[in-house]
Amino acid sequence: MATVLNAVPDDFSVLAGDDSVALPLFALGGKGVISVAANEVPREMRSSAIAGWRAILQARGRFTEKYLPLMEINFVESNPIPVKAAMSLMGLLERREVAPGGTEDGEFAERFAPFLNRWKFSKG
Repeated sequence: MATVLNAVPDDFSVLAGDDSVALPLFALGGKGVISVAANEVPREMRSSAIAGWRAILQARGRFTEKYLPLMEINFVESNPIPVKAAMSLMGLLERREVAPGGTEDGEFAERFAPFLNRWKFSKG
C-alpha cells in the first residue's frame, strides 16, 4: 500500500477495497474505503473514516480491534450472503426463504450471531 501511495500524485485518491485494511491505509495517506461493513455499521464506519482522515491513531486502533472479526467474516465468501445474513439478524434486511425450508443466508446467520450478540449494533 505504501508503494502505491508513494507512486501516485497527491491529487490521486487511493481507496481501500477491503474494510480490514482501511484504517492502516488511512495511516499511510489513503483517502477512503469502498466498504461492505458500512452496510451493517454505517455510523461506526463513517466515524472511523473521519478519525482516520484526521489521523487519530488511538481511536482507529480501538475500532480495528473491535470490528476486525466482523470485517473478516464478511469475506468468508466472495458474495453478499455474509453481510446479508448479518443485516437480517440486525433487522435491517428481510430474510428470504429458499426451498426446501431454509433461508438464503443459511449457515452465515449462525456464524454471525456471536459477533452481533457481543456488540450492540444499531440500525442506520
